Amino acid sequence: MSAETRRILIVDDEPLSSDPMKIMLEKEGFQVDTALDGLEAQKKFSENTYDLVVTDLGIPFLDGIRLMEWIKETRSVPVILMTGFAEYLSEEAAHEIGADGYLLKPFSLKQARKIVQTCFSF
Repeated sequence: MSAETRRILIVDDEPLSSDPMKIMLEKEGFQVDTALDGLEAQKKFSENTYDLVVTDLGIPFLDGIRLMEWIKETRSVPVILMTGFAEYLSEEAAHEIGADGYLLKPFSLKQARKIVQTCFSF
């Protein structure tokens, strides 16, 4: 599957984190949608087919962990968790609870690209 046919949902209430990632992924040919909270993400996920979801942990209405659990119960889609608080969730803990990737904010676009590519390689 080429990047042009892959669709990614980024869920983050902080555009300073999600906008640069969205732009970078779109330049690489991905279709990218965004949601500002967990309920909007659930609605978009129910209405569309996504190949990957990247979600912040601290989103309103339905936190990133609960959103990831719901996504994994609904369809087999890789989920990358993002957080600005390493003490809240480590990379090891993220993988233990079912995340397919982990980004600690602030992250570089190079780090984000590498994690996204890793998720598409399995």
